[in-house]
Amino acid sequence: MLRLKMRKITKGFRKRILALSFGLLLALIIPELVIRFGPWDAPSGVTAAIDLRDNSWTVPHELLGYVPAVDADQTLITFDYSSFHLRTSPTAIDGVGFRGTYDGSRPCTLLVGDSFAMSAGVEEADTLAVQLSKETGQSVLNFGVSGYGPQQTGLRLFDHGLAYQPETVIWTFFGNDFTDAVALEHWVDKGRPAPGAESSRLRAWRNTYWATYKLYRHLSGYHSSRREHWQQGETEYLFTYDLENELDLKSETIQDGMEVLRRELLRFATGAETQGYRPVLVLFPFKEQTYEPEFRAVARRDTTGMELHAAYAAVTELGAELGIYTLDLTEALREARQQQLYFVTDPHLTAAGNRVAARAIAEFLEECERSSIGDKSSSRDEGSPPPRTRKDTLEPSEK
Repeated sequence: MLRLKMRKITKGFRKRILALSFGLLLALIIPELVIRFGPWDAPSGVTAAIDLRDNSWTVPHELLGYVPAVDADQTLITFDYSSFHLRTSPTAIDGVGFRGTYDGSRPCTLLVGDSFAMSAGVEEADTLAVQLSKETGQSVLNFGVSGYGPQQTGLRLFDHGLAYQPETVIWTFFGNDFTDAVALEHWVDKGRPAPGAESSRLRAWRNTYWATYKLYRHLSGYHSSRREHWQQGETEYLFTYDLENELDLKSETIQDGMEVLRRELLRFATGAETQGYRPVLVLFPFKEQTYEPEFRAVARRDTTGMELHAAYAAVTELGAELGIYTLDLTEALREARQQQLYFVTDPHLTAAGNRVAARAIAEFLEECERSSIGDKSSSRDEGSPPPRTRKDTLEPSEK
């Protein structure tokens, strides 16, 4: 009798589990089918993101974690879920590629850093490297890689970039470099290799194939408590409070990140003495720094005590202390803030933003070239010493 009763309970429980599983499956499948095939107009950019299948343009690397593949040709997406085309060079040093191409002309400028150097989100013609090449009349190699921190930037410069014998090396800085630096230090301390471009297979799968998740990510930004919507005319942004933690100089994490940055920039400055390149450090601000009055006006939190610029001032002072030509782009971008300089949700610069940045950098380089005295400052009105002479250049090991 007891056994029969248990069988009935077990059978009923199985039916409930089956019904629940079937319901969950339908809850996943129906929205997916509606989003993909329903008679509705998807938000701008989401359609391209839904259709995207291959979002891998890197290959694993023992020291750097990941590097650009050679001769890759792919479509990628931004946090805004707008798409852009990325093509890497068919030539390489030690099998490591870079965005764009290089015709071998001299002199050349090398651009190193993270996604701001790489110009994530825009087409090749609108990248910082291409726009800077137009402004200066010199070849500019784009050695930026999305997600790189200061340690990876330094390794990429000395292991691969200097083989192209650049006259000028521009190291780009963004506010999340502090936390990126600390994160990578923790990985190294644990004896683990640098993390790859996509460390989670589940995350890689859902970002590639799951249309419902992509639509949720696109729409959720407008309703998040950590985002503030601002629009004036055709200029529109979703501001975030992320920089509050990224730039807090009182935080132990940020202090540790500053020490790592100091170490890497010291190596950058010392390398300039032996290799003969001109070292330039360019600071790219958060959109909330560029649009500070607008951000504070729509913020639902009390931002009175939120310091947005002290960390960048500290990095500028560090650059001057180490003898690096240093430029903070905040003022240049502020002067042009009537334009859509950043993507709405994505933190990166648009084509217009890259044009403004390239023009400001080119003007700064001209000032450095003209002036024979000065203190390598961040001001666009102050000069810098003449470029160093070239020494001990490296030859490419593979082309």
